[in-house]
Amino acid sequence: MVGATGVRYYLGIGAGAACDPYKTFPLKAYHSAVLRAMIDRDKNHPCVVLWSLGNEPDTEHFPQSAYDYWRPLYEQAHTQDPQDRPVTMVCCQNDYTRDTTTRTMDVVCINRYYGWYNLSGDLENAAYAFQQELDFWAGIDKPLVLSEYGADTVAGLHGPAPEMFTEEFQVEYYKTINACLDSRPFVVGEWPWNFADFSTQQGPMRVGSCNRKGLFTRERTPKLAAHYFKDRWAKKQPNDR
Repeated sequence: MVGATGVRYYLGIGAGAACDPYKTFPLKAYHSAVLRAMIDRDKNHPCVVLWSLGNEPDTEHFPQSAYDYWRPLYEQAHTQDPQDRPVTMVCCQNDYTRDTTTRTMDVVCINRYYGWYNLSGDLENAAYAFQQELDFWAGIDKPLVLSEYGADTVAGLHGPAPEMFTEEFQVEYYKTINACLDSRPFVVGEWPWNFADFSTQQGPMRVGSCNRKGLFTRERTPKLAAHYFKDRWAKKQPNDR
């Protein structure tokens, strides 16, 4: 899937508010070397359209340290790539008003779970909160990709109302969030998380030790949301995002 979309990302850095991870963990030289190796390896791959420097680092608690860490890597990618393709990094659900790094990328990529981890099950207020954030990004004036969004869904679980973990809720969740995306011309992409369910460690958030946000089961049986996206994307025109 990564190869097909032409996106490369690999590293997340975070420690919470307790300590500055950028001054605590000596990662920068290694990160630079891995980035260089990746671009050397993939620069001629025909489907690479965008370089990503990392996934869900902490850009909120120590914003200046984050910027000082990521900016040289951003410049390195532009300098090293002979085609000078766009560069991004993927930010997680955070206080986006404090994040001074993501907004400096060529494409803003955000992972958001309004209606699932935030405002769980309350899709009306989830849409309102997401629109509030999109208002902020509209002012940044950069193309934006919603690079992760989704809802855990137990295949075969149905109910009279679209409640969390049912297949009906997953469809309503995507309809709600996609309506927000469709109202914003600067949004250039939507990447549902995830293609298929996958095994995880056990825990109270993982039914059957699985991340069940897949549009398909682990056996590749489609859930209702897979049919929803098939219909949605079939109606897209060549010039649509």
